[in-house]
Amino acid sequence: MINEITVDEIVNQELKDLEFKIIEEADKVLFREVISCYESKAYRAAFIINWLMIVESLKAKFEEIANTDSNIKKNVIDKLRDFESKNNATDKFLIEEAKNYGWIDKEETLKLHHMYKLRGAYAHPLKLAPKDYEVKCAIKQGVDLILSKPTLLRHNFVDNLTNDIFNVYHFIEDDVVEIQKLAQQYLAKIDPSIYSYFFKQIIKRMNTVHDDRTKEKFIIRGREFLGVLLGDHYNFNLEDTWKVKNQINTGNILLANLITSADIWSKMPEDIKSVSFNNLIEPMFQGKIEKPSFSSIYHIYNLKIKGLLNEKQLAKLIPIVDSYQSRAKKNIGVSIHEYIKDVISELSSMNWYDQNYAIKTVMEIENLGELDKDILIELGRNILQAADGKSDGAQEFINRLNKDTINDWPISLIEGLFLETIVNEKSFQRFKIFSSELLVLITNLNLEDFDEILGQSLLLLPKEINYNSTRFDYPVTEKYLETLEKIEETHSHSENIKQYKNYFLNVRNFLDAKFYQQSGG
Repeated sequence: MINEITVDEIVNQELKDLEFKIIEEADKVLFREVISCYESKAYRAAFIINWLMIVESLKAKFEEIANTDSNIKKNVIDKLRDFESKNNATDKFLIEEAKNYGWIDKEETLKLHHMYKLRGAYAHPLKLAPKDYEVKCAIKQGVDLILSKPTLLRHNFVDNLTNDIFNVYHFIEDDVVEIQKLAQQYLAKIDPSIYSYFFKQIIKRMNTVHDDRTKEKFIIRGREFLGVLLGDHYNFNLEDTWKVKNQINTGNILLANLITSADIWSKMPEDIKSVSFNNLIEPMFQGKIEKPSFSSIYHIYNLKIKGLLNEKQLAKLIPIVDSYQSRAKKNIGVSIHEYIKDVISELSSMNWYDQNYAIKTVMEIENLGELDKDILIELGRNILQAADGKSDGAQEFINRLNKDTINDWPISLIEGLFLETIVNEKSFQRFKIFSSELLVLITNLNLEDFDEILGQSLLLLPKEINYNSTRFDYPVTEKYLETLEKIEETHSHSENIKQYKNYFLNVRNFLDAKFYQQSGG
């Protein structure tokens, strides 16, 4: 007897634990009534109430979905109400509609029809009652087949959602994070069996708008929904893989670019990665390999940064990136340490177009301060050289420097600009464009930096002033000295300003003596 009671307790507890699998609170109410009947050994009542629980749960699921799916409202809810108004049974109809919408498969449909048949038989009090194991089995099937399954949306909802994504202007705020959150919420409600359908619908609509800049709002939405679908929800089978590869091979570059997003790339099958990469880096047009677009290289290089490309892919990518000018390298994410030599080379090219292009690159770099001091000095010298060679971009760069902006730039860059105005790397003294202007400009630096630049100048300037070490220009020297005298008045605490001024006084004295000799004095 003790063993039988122990077994009953175990069985009853197993049935009670099924409640944890039930999703909707409303279903749990009837479930508890079923368990109560079973524990009281009222098996007939338990079986019948269990069936009512299943039917009511199905009806509630359809009613919930009907709020977002007009087809279900028309084909299921309206017909249900018509049946009920005529006092017709709705049980078989609900089972078949559940099968039609993919909630239950063929085998599960047969199980529910069999349970419904038994429910009819056990409803008669004078006929046989169900056994306890039959009731237990029916309860378990009710929970597993219906009550434990979420209410998932299907094709019509996906069609409406796709329309909202690409047509409804105020469907959601233009915020990527918010769009991704919404995509996660909706995808959790969609039946996974139609993810493939949703995927195709988004791709179809993206292909109609991706070249239209006025549709940028909708393009971003579609991209983010597709990204969440591919990244977190879509498990590729063989057929899906073939479909994606076929889309890309037939020219869907939009999809290929999307797949190269780092968070999606890492979840893709290798053959899809390969097809996407090759179609982007070697696009085909009329049977010939074309030059890859900058956008494609941008996406692919981002994978390189994150270490997601293999050696073969890197071998194809690097030569293309190497062929780019500095600004293009910067814009695809190449490290400043890798392209700064390209900037300097472009500045020294004596080609105004390349020099102006390089200046644009410099003005857009936000992390110049990461570079070594020597590189920054070299960069500053080359900017000044380009300005001296009449590069509009370089001259504009220097003209934009003032007391408010000079401290926005690395001090070593300013030092390079200044040094180049008076002395080259071989200690040959000469004046170049902006010599007096940059002398005044560096007075806006703090005293320590100001002294440091003058000190470096004194180290480089030739110790002996003669024709071999100096290119003489008396008017420029005189103007330079006038500027120095004014600066000395305001920077009397400078350790180097007096020595620096004396150096150029000696230059002027040398010029005076030379002029005196030549005039026969």
